[in-house]
Amino acid sequence: LNIGKNASTPIERAVDDYLLGLEGVYAHADFVTVNISSPNTHNLRSLQVVASALCLLASVIGLWVAVRLDAPPGACIALAAVVLLGLVAAASWAPKPRLANRTAESPS
Repeated sequence: LNIGKNASTPIERAVDDYLLGLEGVYAHADFVTVNISSPNTHNLRSLQVVASALCLLASVIGLWVAVRLDAPPGACIALAAVVLLGLVAAASWAPKPRLANRTAESPS
């Protein structure tokens, strides 16, 4: 199932729509996609900015974990945010692979 922001919801409250959508479909879905690219929803693509996307994903993942574990949503959302930020930090500090020397060797 696909969840997204309602067209009438201000972008500042988009996370509320995603959480409401997840709560509504969770029991009926094998998987849920988080739509942040609908060209017909005003300003929706602004959620593709890394900080906005991380906030949205932390909220959705946290709620999913909370429902699965019957745990407090606030704590699960905070934990999801820490994990996502850690993954982003690790990816940005990972060593870059070295390119093989592509120059042809001189014949001896």
